[in-house]
Amino acid sequence: MNSLQGRSIVITGAAGGIGRAVAKRCAAEGAALVLVDAAPAVEALADELGARGLVGAVTDIELAERALALADDQAGGLYGLANVAAVFHQATAEAVTDEEWERVLRVNLTAPMRWCRAAIPRLRGRGGSIVNVTSIVATHARPRSVAYIAAKAGLAGLTRSIAIDFGREGIRCNSLAPGSIETPMLAGWKDTNPGGYQEQIDANFAGRLGRPEEIAAACSFLLSDQSAFTNGAELVVDGGRLAGT
Repeated sequence: MNSLQGRSIVITGAAGGIGRAVAKRCAAEGAALVLVDAAPAVEALADELGARGLVGAVTDIELAERALALADDQAGGLYGLANVAAVFHQATAEAVTDEEWERVLRVNLTAPMRWCRAAIPRLRGRGGSIVNVTSIVATHARPRSVAYIAAKAGLAGLTRSIAIDFGREGIRCNSLAPGSIETPMLAGWKDTNPGGYQEQIDANFAGRLGRPEEIAAACSFLLSDQSAFTNGAELVVDGGRLAGT
């Protein structure tokens, strides 16, 4: 039996990379989906998967309300939210500008908080699952990424807070922390930093980068009742990277 059959789920950042893989996995598991992304390609993906697609900025709280309402109108009402949308930025604390800092935190931390805040009243009473996609940098810093690290660490803290505040109401909230994953964003970085790209591979004790589909499988697990007693947890999927130095 499909683990998400009859579940209504919203996925942000669904047009590409990890978000696209999560959408495909959840659709294969029987979920009814509302897919959100700033890229218009999300509409074609939604058509392919028989889902609803919305184009807009994840920072738009009105978009969040509309997406969650659409999901709530589907069979069984809203059950799951996967906050996947994010932006990456490289700079030290000395070099980052106020504008860059605020943009990264707005997309990677404030927006997920707002989507969670809007989802919780709809999940109350029936229960459900929220998955916030963080990163291994939430607990293990990398050089020259101060805003990104701060935002992901904050998102991990937000996850734990929601878990303990609403767990007794049947609402679960967990973090999914990927390591280095072979996404279009990383592939573009390879062209400008081939040495750094190889370092990402060398740091993984699996001897390769992860695949978006592998993160999607973990996300599907956390969204489903298969993880019914998992709450406030951080699921690391990194090829063993954090097991070493």
